[in-house]
Amino acid sequence: MNYSSMESPAYTKQDKYNENDIKTDSRLADTVRLALGKYFEDLDGHAGNDLYRMVIDEVEKPLLDMVMQQMGGNQTHAAQILGITRSTLRKKLKRHQLD
Repeated sequence: MNYSSMESPAYTKQDKYNENDIKTDSRLADTVRLALGKYFEDLDGHAGNDLYRMVIDEVEKPLLDMVMQQMGGNQTHAAQILGITRSTLRKKLKRHQLD
C-alpha cells in the first residue's frame, strides 16, 4: 500500500473521536491524531501534563519491542534499522523495561 498518497483527515475542535475512524490500513499519523483528539476530549478543557513525553512513551515502547522481535533480539541490527546507536537503543530498552 502506498501510504504517501493517502489523505490525512484534519482533526478540528468540533470533531468528535470515533473509534470507527481508525482503520487497520490507516497511517500512524492518522491514528495518533485520533487518539490525541480522544485525549483532549476526555480532558474536557482541563490542562494536560507532559503530553510530549506521554506520546513518545506510548509510541516508542511498541516500536522498540517490534523491531527487537523482528531482528531476533539483535541490538546491532535493531539500532541500524532505527537509525540510532546501539548505546542509545540499550538505554531506551532499559527505560521501557524491555531489556
